[in-house]
Amino acid sequence: MTLKTAIYSNGHNYVPVTNLSPLREWQVDSCRLDDFNPECFFNGMATLITGRCNIFSWTIAVINKRNFLLKEEGKTELPSNRPVYIKGDAWPSASPFMQMLQNWNCILGYVQVPIKGLQDQFQDFPLYINSNPYADNIFFRWCIVNQEIPPWENMTNQSSRLENLLEVTSHRPDLIIIDGFSWNGNMKDLKNMLTRLKQHKISTIVLASKFPPNNFASDPVWDNVLSISPWRNWRCSSENIVLRFQKKNGVKMNIRHHLYSKDGILWQEKLDGFDFLRPIVALWMREDKTARQIVNLINGNSNLFQRLKRPMTTANLARLKREWGMRSYKPERKPRKPKTSKAHVADSPVEQMNSQRSVFL
Repeated sequence: MTLKTAIYSNGHNYVPVTNLSPLREWQVDSCRLDDFNPECFFNGMATLITGRCNIFSWTIAVINKRNFLLKEEGKTELPSNRPVYIKGDAWPSASPFMQMLQNWNCILGYVQVPIKGLQDQFQDFPLYINSNPYADNIFFRWCIVNQEIPPWENMTNQSSRLENLLEVTSHRPDLIIIDGFSWNGNMKDLKNMLTRLKQHKISTIVLASKFPPNNFASDPVWDNVLSISPWRNWRCSSENIVLRFQKKNGVKMNIRHHLYSKDGILWQEKLDGFDFLRPIVALWMREDKTARQIVNLINGNSNLFQRLKRPMTTANLARLKREWGMRSYKPERKPRKPKTSKAHVADSPVEQMNSQRSVFL
């Protein structure tokens, strides 16, 4: 007896059950929106981020998310493997990064504690973290070094300058952020360092003003490649930015995320335009769904429809597919019909009869 032919017995009467289907709720199509989530940078991922604006406040939000997950996993207020932020500067002893940390110390409501200049060891943020048992989810270790000496510089055959530093200081961070270094080192050394860190499940985020030379940004060692820019080129604050992914989780793509923050601490995604539909439409096109079927799926899904100002139409979908470079062609028919040349057409009997008829007329 199958589900379709299930019979309900009541005495001697057998009533077929036609509306009972326990698999129906599992078979409903569901759409997973491609909202931005900082977790794509974690779990041993190597990420390259280029930006032409100050994105330190956004980086604070990424650290906050990672600390929150570490706190849930370890059930501790202050994880020992908290992130490490390595800042490269031309003049480490007079770096403005220290003043930036001091300002953030005040923004987060912490006690005004002056930074005692550079030290020969990692320092903690917040500045009073060891004396406060109720630290918030924003905490990391930091240091400022010479930007002309890259962290991936090979010290031994199996260790870079950064790895050697972590070994000597007994640091085991879960996330490492490398910011402000010049691309003057050997890219092979950088690749080897990223590979070894990924093997130890250490996530690495490299922040730079421009892409590395020799097309190294397209190397398979990068799991994520994206650029960050202001929302507008003029009169736009650093709390209103656009993230454009060229590669995400190892897959090449072109997805934009518009993020903004009112207080510089909490970031939200501003849902504008139709870019959030792009990965979903691409998925349905790979499943050979027609344009009419895709339109019905978009308008019939509440999560998608509430983000649209008006119902989707086939004409609007065709316009979006042209903008996104998505084309669907019908399979080519073979064998092809042979092309007829003009000389062959002129010598045909039908053409000769037409020419003779024109002479008599």
